[in-house]
Amino acid sequence: MQAKGDVLPWERFRDWVHCLAVVTFDLELGQTLETVYPLHVKLSEEEKSNVCYLSFPDSNSGCMGDTQFHFRIRHSSSKLNKLFCGVSNKYNSNCPPALQTDPKFMNGYVYFRQVKDPSLRRGYFQKSVVILTKFSFGNLFHQILRLLAPQYFDIGLRSIELACNDIYQWPSPVPGEVLNLFILGSTFEILIPTASSGRLGSPVQQLKANPSFPISPVVITSVHEVNFFQCLKQIICHLHLLWELVLTAEPIVVMAPVPDSSANTVNALIRF
Repeated sequence: MQAKGDVLPWERFRDWVHCLAVVTFDLELGQTLETVYPLHVKLSEEEKSNVCYLSFPDSNSGCMGDTQFHFRIRHSSSKLNKLFCGVSNKYNSNCPPALQTDPKFMNGYVYFRQVKDPSLRRGYFQKSVVILTKFSFGNLFHQILRLLAPQYFDIGLRSIELACNDIYQWPSPVPGEVLNLFILGSTFEILIPTASSGRLGSPVQQLKANPSFPISPVVITSVHEVNFFQCLKQIICHLHLLWELVLTAEPIVVMAPVPDSSANTVNALIRF
């Protein structure tokens, strides 16, 4: 990935991602942080505990196979908060309020796998690949995890090293510009909305203005939007009450059949 003694300027990597982590289940210790990459990134004990706890579905339903969801935790590293300020302030001044970053928080995007494995004492293989980032770009990072996590389960840490090296080479996250993000042999094309436009035309429309563009990327028409009606349709008659509870900072317990529905419902209540 790099020559011996050569240190990449990881600030460019942190323009997009704080770190990647792998959480596994240890029969003696429970959920354990197995890997953090890049290797020099240090998480506080509180961050480690939160990542471990939130990277596994809290459910009795036994989520078998592959499951994706997200969470949000407090970011307690003041040193990294200062590093974030330069790029974040410029980014925040140009994007809609719902997409602005907050150095006091990080978003975690999770790809969790649980399959039967008789060779393990517990009888199950349980592991999560997690992307920690300041951005609320769920559609982008879940797509990346669909590409990265299966490769990690097949070939191990090398896939994470390659992914981090690709992320380091991404262009800066500039609202209003079509960005092509290459990772692990695929290119994702995104368009971050600007504060003045709210929702812009899709990247497909932008590409039509430049037919000489040489790549056929995977186009993500919205980096953040999810179908909130799908999340809230079962409780739509209670939306006014929920809105009042959110405004007055009252506690709300959200339970759903699958982790992504729970995560998207919380996101709908607090961000939009």
